[in-house]
Amino acid sequence: VIRVITCSLIRQYMVINTDHCTLAFYQLDEQWSNLKNFLRYDFNQPVDIPAELHHTFDCVVIDPPFITREVWEKFTETSNLLLAPGGKILASTIQENAGMMKELLNVDPTVFFPSIPHLVYQYCFYTNYSSERLSEKNPEIPDDD
Repeated sequence: VIRVITCSLIRQYMVINTDHCTLAFYQLDEQWSNLKNFLRYDFNQPVDIPAELHHTFDCVVIDPPFITREVWEKFTETSNLLLAPGGKILASTIQENAGMMKELLNVDPTVFFPSIPHLVYQYCFYTNYSSERLSEKNPEIPDDD
């Protein structure tokens, strides 16, 4: 089971074959309510998750609407509640949050960066697992010289 705790950023770029997994979206924005397995989620109520879902997810994908520590602490609380032992985390935030991400979720930055031209900051993915695809540089992102 993969749970996506997200704003629309990752949802726009995510392609998953749902024939092989259960994919659910936890989101405050009702525009996504037509998606299968949508659950209204308010990060200001991080533990307001049905008890039968606690510690049952193989993977969470986290893309909060804000990059602040306060928000990440709430998303961390939700992730810890949802993840089964040994569960995987894929998170999206800015590079400057690397230390905080390690502290809160024990995740490391990946080599692959998403290409999101309209954003001011360069976002980075963080994981607690190895991934061949995320270990490759995104050719859409220019090299810093």
